[in-house]
Amino acid sequence: MSRFGPRLAGAGGFINISQAAKKVVFVGTFTAGRLRLTVGNGKLGIVEEGAARKFVNEVEHRTCNGRYL
Repeated sequence: MSRFGPRLAGAGGFINISQAAKKVVFVGTFTAGRLRLTVGNGKLGIVEEGAARKFVNEVEHRTCNGRYL
């Protein structure tokens, strides 16, 4: 189980997929809101950075495999 504020949620299928996969690649952006991207010729281009940064100083909860802690 994972906790997001007052809500409890299961991990979904992510744990099953990631534990059985030979390779896992995490892809995401560092900003959100008005972020504009282009994709072409095998490249990702940033047209306009997002207005909100996604990095935070502290997280409320982490879900991971216990043997790696």
